[in-house]
Amino acid sequence: MEYFLQGSVSKDSVENLLGRLEGLCDNTSHERDKFSDHEIVYSLRNGNTSVVLRARHSLVDQAAPWFDYEFVSTGYYFYKGHMKITVSQIFKLVAPGEINNLQLISESYLVEVGFSTAVQQDSVGDEIKAFAEHLKPLVHLDKVDHRKLQTQAMTS
Repeated sequence: MEYFLQGSVSKDSVENLLGRLEGLCDNTSHERDKFSDHEIVYSLRNGNTSVVLRARHSLVDQAAPWFDYEFVSTGYYFYKGHMKITVSQIFKLVAPGEINNLQLISESYLVEVGFSTAVQQDSVGDEIKAFAEHLKPLVHLDKVDHRKLQTQAMTS
């Protein structure tokens, strides 16, 4: 079971948010932890039914069939207990597989708070919501219904 909230913060406020996260999170005894991921989204469609697989990989094998889009996210990550918080900018690939030819999608930063557990635990959802309150008014985190977004994208 995964508990997940997402939000967006403006470029002008990202340093304030990173400072707040450094004060709230566990992994802040050294310089900021950075990441850079390449994600490909595969969609298998059969009539009105589709299955979506999101894959992040090492960029070793560029032969990726059936992908709808791919992107690179670059930013910072933090931990608060078992929660993982990322603050990142999203770049689209100008040409498939060419990770050195990127175009920034937005000046805003994507903020994600996630927690994975083997069983459903209402206390985890409450813990994530309580943590999200500490990040207001810089960022307002909320649940995202990816199935609804996928359905809307397929009909438009």
